[in-house]
Amino acid sequence: EIAVSIAGEIIATYNACFGQHDAAANAGPIAQLLPPSRRSQAI
Repeated sequence: EIAVSIAGEIIATYNACFGQHDAAANAGPIAQLLPPSRRSQAI
């Protein structure tokens, strides 16, 4: 559970840093990497 939590924070940080510059390019790989439930938790 801790690893998942840390991974979620890293993804959220990555989205905050780079997502606003190119959200479309960022959303693709992240969406494929994580199922919808994990994506909503990460955000």
